[in-house]
Amino acid sequence: FSTARYGQWGARCLSMLPADVDPNQWRWKFGIDVQQEEQWTLIHRAQKIERSRAEELVKTWKEEFKEVKTTELSLVRSAQLYLAGKEFIEEYGWTFVGVKCQFELIDNFVSPCLPISLWNDEGIVASCESDMNAALTMFALYGFSHQPSMFADVSDIDFDEGVVRFLNCGTAATDLAGGKDKVCLTECPSFQATSDPKTGKSNCQGGACTHFIMEPGRVTLARFGRIKGEYVLYACGGEAVRYGHHDPEAILGAGELWPWAYVRPDEPIEDFVSHLRAHHTCVARGDWTDHLKKLAELLDVRVLD
Repeated sequence: FSTARYGQWGARCLSMLPADVDPNQWRWKFGIDVQQEEQWTLIHRAQKIERSRAEELVKTWKEEFKEVKTTELSLVRSAQLYLAGKEFIEEYGWTFVGVKCQFELIDNFVSPCLPISLWNDEGIVASCESDMNAALTMFALYGFSHQPSMFADVSDIDFDEGVVRFLNCGTAATDLAGGKDKVCLTECPSFQATSDPKTGKSNCQGGACTHFIMEPGRVTLARFGRIKGEYVLYACGGEAVRYGHHDPEAILGAGELWPWAYVRPDEPIEDFVSHLRAHHTCVARGDWTDHLKKLAELLDVRVLD
């Protein structure tokens, strides 16, 4: 932690206060440096990536993924953003990153979903929606597991079956599905962007989202957060399960567009709800709760119980 540098394109996303942090607090609490750049710097660099380089990468993706249901332009721009971001990260020496996305990227160039997914596959921990506390959690989990975790919304809870529905708007790493050959690439839905006030038409410029449902197995649910300025950690084991009520039409059809996971936490659902520090929670393969609690002890961070 103490030598890490977090880089972020864009500021706070959609007024998500639990996702934002005080960079000075990160510096003295965790030893992490924070550097922010405008999203337009990433867009401009992506636009300068030669189309031939991007098309070569797109060709590879079409061979690797289970199915591709996106426009060619979305794939090309995703490739340009992916390559530009990697150059940026190396040049600036960033250890892990965050991307705002909504709305500058998605309205003016392409959604960053596929680039974020692939960066995480390659060990570049990346969160979307500028969620710095999620990025911190993902970074810690990667340090233990050397595997990506799923940055996800708590979108629904089945209290009768004790199952939580997690979804991600397209950025989940393909490793979580077992590889690219088990993942479909789908087109970013237009409702993710703003609309023209005069015509009502979406400003969405497209993008490629990963789509899969996480296979059953042991998982860890985790998130660093704050209570009245004090850092706390939520960490709980759970079981990813096959859920018989998955609805492909859920959330305007996102049930067949985005990555999903159905998890039965080890703790009672009421406790899970009371421990939520934000609408985002990280889901990682394997049980890393003891590792996270040891890290929290070293960092003098209270573990929620």
